[in-house]
Amino acid sequence: MDHTVLELKKIKYRGGLVNFSIPAGWVEEYDPNGGGTFYEDNPDAGTLRLNVLTIESPRELTGDSAFEILAGRGEDRQIRRLPNDNAVARYMLPANDRGHDLHIHYWELASPCPPRHLRLAIFSYTLLAKNVSEPSVQAELNLLDSSIGEAEFSKVLGNSGLYPGKPWWKFW
Repeated sequence: MDHTVLELKKIKYRGGLVNFSIPAGWVEEYDPNGGGTFYEDNPDAGTLRLNVLTIESPRELTGDSAFEILAGRGEDRQIRRLPNDNAVARYMLPANDRGHDLHIHYWELASPCPPRHLRLAIFSYTLLAKNVSEPSVQAELNLLDSSIGEAEFSKVLGNSGLYPGKPWWKFW
C-alpha cells in the first residue's frame, strides 16, 4: 500500500473531541460508552483503537503541562513536544493473543484544556508481529504517527469523555 497517494478521511471523534485522519477505506466502529476502533477490512490488517479521557488537574495548567505529565510517567517511551502545546508519548509492547504474537504500538496524546483540565487520547495500534517488518506496515505506522501528532482537540469542556470528580493524578 503506497501511503504517499493514499486518500485520507477526517475522523471527528465524539463530535470533535479529537480530530485526526485515517485511510479513507478503513472501517469505523464506535462503542456507545466511548472508544473507537478503526481498521482496514482485511484479516491481516492492524487495528487502531482510541479512548479519550478528560481529567482535572489540582493546579492550573501551563503550555508545558502536557509534556511534563507524559514525562512524569517514568517509562521508557519516546516523548515529544508538539507546536500546539500538546505532547505525545510513543512506545510498543509485545503481546500474545491465542497463540499469535502481536505488537501493540501506543500513542498517548496529551492536550491542555485551560485552566485546569487535560485531555488524554490513548491510541493503540495492534498488529501481527510477523508483519511488522513489511514496508506497507512501516508506512502505515509512519502515517499514524504523523496523523496522531497532528490531531486537534476541542478546548471546550463538555460531557464527552469527562469523568467528574476524578482528579488526573488518580489515573497515573
